Amino acid sequence: MVAYAVEALEEVTLDIAGSDGRLAGYDLMSPFVWTEGARYRLLVRVLPRPLGIGDPTGVIWCGDSSDGLSFVMRTEPSITPGPDPMDLGGCEDPTVVRGAKGAYLVFYTGVDMKRQQGALLVAEGPDLTNLRKQRVMLKAPEGEGNIKEATLAKGAGGQYHLFYEYARGNASRIGMAVGPNLEGPWTTMEDPFTVREDRWDNWHLSTGPIVQREGEDPVMFYNGANADARWRIGWISFSPDFACITGRGLEPLLIPPPPQDRTATDIAFAASCLVQQGDIWLYFSLEDRILRRALVRGYGRADLGRSLELPLHPRLRTERQHGAKDAIGEERQQGGRRTASHVTSKADIACRPVEQRDWSMHEPRYIGRRFPQRGSTRLAKSTI
Repeated sequence: MVAYAVEALEEVTLDIAGSDGRLAGYDLMSPFVWTEGARYRLLVRVLPRPLGIGDPTGVIWCGDSSDGLSFVMRTEPSITPGPDPMDLGGCEDPTVVRGAKGAYLVFYTGVDMKRQQGALLVAEGPDLTNLRKQRVMLKAPEGEGNIKEATLAKGAGGQYHLFYEYARGNASRIGMAVGPNLEGPWTTMEDPFTVREDRWDNWHLSTGPIVQREGEDPVMFYNGANADARWRIGWISFSPDFACITGRGLEPLLIPPPPQDRTATDIAFAASCLVQQGDIWLYFSLEDRILRRALVRGYGRADLGRSLELPLHPRLRTERQHGAKDAIGEERQQGGRRTASHVTSKADIACRPVEQRDWSMHEPRYIGRRFPQRGSTRLAKSTI
């Protein structure tokens, strides 16, 4: 079994989001980052703060970086709302995959003109500044709503698995569909996992990025929250064919620090991952407006009960030498009184004995459960 821990945190910036930039004062969410050669590429959801009555809930911008931290953005957005009613209210949550002929396929959430329903849409093109909206990929069945936050992975059996967030009964859940290729048709399955009544993720769930490495079970860094919508990032692992669950963290992998503005949302939300030289770099947002990335490492059972012996990441060593003390923690509002808990400095986190971390054991009632088929959802043929 492998468990996961955060080893370092870093700030992600956009050149036009500074104090005098075009996107100054805008909220930044859903950073989807990938690499092409030595270049890092980014799609990100941008929206005004505060959001006006007539403002879209999101516009998707593109940028590039040489280090994965400082991005130079294009002069115009890649995906904008409309003119079709399916996404006239906003474009959110981009996920990028490359098609068979090298074209970009961008899965994104389209919010309708009334801002009452979201559907999973796809745009395709030879480059990120020349995308054409193609079709509705997945719409909510009766009794469910707001299909969004697509995550795609190919299982050991060759089938593609599409994980998505949907709304049911005043809460968010994670659904799953399978298909023969990236364009479907998609067959919906039973939900891959659900909330835990006695844990931090007891009310809401949303998808996160999936990491697949040879010799290890695929792991999703998912998003979960309580009834107060305090979103945290956790992890869950699957069998290579995604047929059952093999492990799940008992505690959050990442808890947001106390917001500087008391009106800010208490949210950490995972969006994408890169695997480089064995390290996992997790890109996420804080407060629905700030971009960050975390260095995540996995540890096997042999690492439990003893101190870490792996070397620190070079950037973390530099921070320790300079006494960096940026907090990773949680601050809760309880009856008008703010109480801090689970606070750790960046300088300390890599040096804590393993047994003091939030190491996570198997959840017996979830392990090994297989997912039966629920029904079939086919692609809409119309072009949007």
